[in-house]
Amino acid sequence: MSKLYFNYGTVASSKTLNLLAVYKNYELQGRNAILIRPQMDTRSDKVESRAGLSAEPDITLGSKDDILLKIKDYMITKIYNDHNKLEVKSLEELQKEFNKVAEAVIVDESQFLSVEQIKDLRSLSATGIFIQFPIDNAHLPKDSA
Repeated sequence: MSKLYFNYGTVASSKTLNLLAVYKNYELQGRNAILIRPQMDTRSDKVESRAGLSAEPDITLGSKDDILLKIKDYMITKIYNDHNKLEVKSLEELQKEFNKVAEAVIVDESQFLSVEQIKDLRSLSATGIFIQFPIDNAHLPKDSA
């Protein structure tokens, strides 16, 4: 089971700075995280701390958006865009590559999320995301062994 954390504090207490530090640490370790910002936060199109650290969000989330669908769409698009770099020989290997797309989901300004989106994040932390790939082994490269 994954973990779900909510960091909270007063205004100017470095919440976004700490969130971006975690996000950058994933990047430095060669691991993947999905960075989400609510569309309702109109201060910037980026996730930006008062100290000047910033990052482009992977997903900008509207108040009525299905957060799980947005995450799935992002992950599928990332796998599709990177498919030429992948050497996948089976559906199991494809699923492993898919799981590497996001080891963490990081959300800034979560007070702007709906109750349903928060419940979906809780569900995500409990079960993960399952994608059923609509392909069969005939479409994958043959094993040379």
